Amino acid sequence: MTAVRVPAGTVTFLLTDVEGSTQLWSAEPERMRHGISKHYEILEEVIAGHGGVRPVEQGEGDSVVAAFSRPSDAVAAAIDAQVRLLAALHWLPVRMAVHTGEAILRGDQNYVGPSIIACARIRACAHGRQIVVSDATAALVAGRFTFADLGRVHLKGIVEPERVWQVTDPTLPFTFPPLRGLDEAPHNLPAAVTSLVGRTDELAQVHAIVDRNRLTTLTGAGGCGKTRLALAMATDTLGKFAGGSWWIELATASTDDQVANAIAVALRVPLVAGTDPVGQVAHHLGQIGSAMLILDNAEHVLDAVARIVSAILGSCPAVTIVVTSRESLGVAGEEVWRTPSLTAAEAATLFVERATSIRSDLVFDDAVVMAICQRLDGIPLAIELAAARARSLPLDRIASELSNVFRVLTGGARTAVARQQTLLASIAWSHDLLSPIEQAVLRRLSVFQAPFHLETAEAIAADGATALADDVLDAVAHLVDKSLVQFDPVTARYRLLETVRQYCSDRLRDESETESTRDRHAAFYGRYAQQIGSRLRGMVVPDDLWLDLPDLFAALRWAYNASPIDAYRICSMNRMARLAIGYLDELAEQLEWLVARDGHDAPAQWAAAMAHLSQEAITILDRFDLLADLPSFASFIDPDDADSRYWQLYSEGFAALRTGDTRSMQAALDAGEARRDATGAVASASFLAQVSAWTGRLDLTESSLAHVTTYLSDLDQTLTCDTSGFGHCAAIYYAVWQGRLDEARTFLQPELPNNAFTLFLSALALAWLGFASSDDEVISIAQRWIDRPAPRIQSGAAALVAIMTSTGKRRPTDLASVRSWFETLCRAAATSTSAFAAPLTAAYLAEGDVPSAHAVAADFRAASSTMNDPPMHLAVHHQITAMIAHTEADCIGTATAARQLIAAASAGGYVLLQIDGLELLALSGALSAEDTAAILSAAQSSRHRIGYHGRWPNYGAAVVSAKEISRRSQPVGFSHGQSLLLNDACSFAL
Repeated sequence: MTAVRVPAGTVTFLLTDVEGSTQLWSAEPERMRHGISKHYEILEEVIAGHGGVRPVEQGEGDSVVAAFSRPSDAVAAAIDAQVRLLAALHWLPVRMAVHTGEAILRGDQNYVGPSIIACARIRACAHGRQIVVSDATAALVAGRFTFADLGRVHLKGIVEPERVWQVTDPTLPFTFPPLRGLDEAPHNLPAAVTSLVGRTDELAQVHAIVDRNRLTTLTGAGGCGKTRLALAMATDTLGKFAGGSWWIELATASTDDQVANAIAVALRVPLVAGTDPVGQVAHHLGQIGSAMLILDNAEHVLDAVARIVSAILGSCPAVTIVVTSRESLGVAGEEVWRTPSLTAAEAATLFVERATSIRSDLVFDDAVVMAICQRLDGIPLAIELAAARARSLPLDRIASELSNVFRVLTGGARTAVARQQTLLASIAWSHDLLSPIEQAVLRRLSVFQAPFHLETAEAIAADGATALADDVLDAVAHLVDKSLVQFDPVTARYRLLETVRQYCSDRLRDESETESTRDRHAAFYGRYAQQIGSRLRGMVVPDDLWLDLPDLFAALRWAYNASPIDAYRICSMNRMARLAIGYLDELAEQLEWLVARDGHDAPAQWAAAMAHLSQEAITILDRFDLLADLPSFASFIDPDDADSRYWQLYSEGFAALRTGDTRSMQAALDAGEARRDATGAVASASFLAQVSAWTGRLDLTESSLAHVTTYLSDLDQTLTCDTSGFGHCAAIYYAVWQGRLDEARTFLQPELPNNAFTLFLSALALAWLGFASSDDEVISIAQRWIDRPAPRIQSGAAALVAIMTSTGKRRPTDLASVRSWFETLCRAAATSTSAFAAPLTAAYLAEGDVPSAHAVAADFRAASSTMNDPPMHLAVHHQITAMIAHTEADCIGTATAARQLIAAASAGGYVLLQIDGLELLALSGALSAEDTAAILSAAQSSRHRIGYHGRWPNYGAAVVSAKEISRRSQPVGFSHGQSLLLNDACSFAL
């Protein structure tokens, strides 16, 4: 329609759209075609009838924009239009918003600016058939209309919340759901530091495409605005995805694993060695619900991205993926949308806005601005870089310099497309106009693999000759002003656009500065790694470590050959942090490199790395083949290096996993307490608690846990898997062994921990609690925790959890994996086998595989003997011996082993094992019918008292049946058993 221009000044906007129009068009296209046409007729008649106008081609999709000189006319028009739409098109949910504010004209017949944006945001909060007005409009028409206060809502992109009112005319519906607010969904989207100029239609198209496709690829030339559009789209949809919106920068990735690692780092998924990283990422995405991934700068890793995207989409139906790339992926289901250059008008607007932000006194010649934008092909990045030159050059000089640079660069790059030549010219020209110090700083910043802090830039870009630290500070500020370096105020980190980074990396090589700059980069991250321990809060990893991992590992790979001392320093990063982040591939690489060296180049640094890394890495990675040839290093530790001396002591104590001898670890705990080292004290006390819980020394478990909670209290932390991994596991076992199942439940964590190693141990402890209590919530948590890839030392953990949580309802399917894993534990962590021998034996017996059960018993007995038969291991040995004898119908053998189990469990205070022993004795047939009834009754009473509902699948049904027979046939004996406390029943049985 032809619009009449509304005078500039205060204007009231009426914005409408159809809620859920995409679905309606898909479901009923013919009905929508006629309905939308009728809807436009009604709105045009009503708007004109109330003195409003329609700006030319403003609004997108099924939306309508109207402007009024008087707010009362706008509200009246909204009511009139809604009434007529309800009568004629009751099935079409049209929502309307009215807002009054200053109007900014673009041309003669179009509006831009904050007022119309605010009106659109208010409309987005409303529901179909609802009319809402802003606080500003409601105040102007108070008394003429009636309103309902809907409260304040947070509008996207607007800092202060807006009070919104609903028009309450008798002719309109009144009841609606609450307004849509901004949902607080997790995300890591970078902050947009500048406004998005133009792109209204393009952004609407991207939204529509992403709404109807699970995979969208935005293609186009470098610098054309793919990234900026993707960020705007993702920002607009914040709150739509319960699992979050995640930005993954792929600029530095070059392989499948590196792409998967980049996604994992963004999602904070701890990766483990020897397993498929894509599978780990996909599993995590499958757990967190609907999520959006934006994979930025994928053109150089297309094949890798295509494979990974296909894998994620195939296994995660709630995930939406948006890719920016100069080429499409070429995979099934991909919707490709090519990002166009800016129109001439949009490009000119962008140039003027950016140049004005640099120099507010500029006077623009429209012809010169248009010439600049045309020479830059409307590419947003090139335009912004050119506009940055307006700080120091007149516009006509900018135009002429661009022309000269184009001629030089295109002459030597015939194979590049025109837009790539233009972008390269813009970057090169911007670089050449920098001061020598700014050029030096910019090219040195190209070594960063991830966003960086200013102090990091100062350490690496300052060489003490051409640039000092103060020079770097000023240079970075100037580079941000000139759009060559991006700053994110949320994280206070800087980054280079990838096109700029690649250009500057070439310049770094041309200046023969790559080696010296990467040496400084390695040295900085060597110091950084050494400081991680002092920044740990107990065993909780600093958040920023995740952001710095790409640079930390890049520095390590460079330092292996170029600067071994810095590699030693990175390898000696605090072991608790190293385990928690879970990137065990790098751990294996470090271990191989370290043990192959003798440390002659830097003995103290090498020894420190060995102290922090060797023993635990060998155990976790199941590399016991290295033990025999492990070079001696303890004597090389610097006497003044208290931290390394402590962790060497801890390493010696770590052998208690195999031997059960906790004296060295007790010494480590004493040393940690003496130096008030919370991290070391928590780690040592947690380890002591775990080993003592597995070996059945519950008094030591109790005192060790007291140490753990004391130090965690000093840190204002509670006992969780993340704050004290071994301690969390030990606390659950400690309570379960003693039959205090309600106490064990207090350590439940519904959320998935970050700790990549002890997560598995705690999951197994939770599986024991789930088995004992038959609690579906506990079982679900244990299964979810363990349902992820694991290091070799824990490769059978998931199958064992399946055994423990089955409670006889289904048979496990992967006993071979559990058996292999159990054999590894017998070598690597013999103390832990006490918790896992009985479940594995019971599973074999339930399947009728008695020989395998005997083999497990033999392996377990041998492991126990090497540790001088700890009390828990001895009790479990009697338990599995009785289980096997019962299956073989060996009455005497069952009774003998059961009595030995009862005696050992009573001495150690192992309540669950006391009950198991009573039931096995009752099944042996060695007792009179009356005594059998009393024993079964006492066991049942004890079970009921503590909530022990789990039953071993190989004989649990037999116990239930025997109990029912005894209850009916031996009422006197059964009644007597009900009066016995557990310890009395055990004494009676013995």
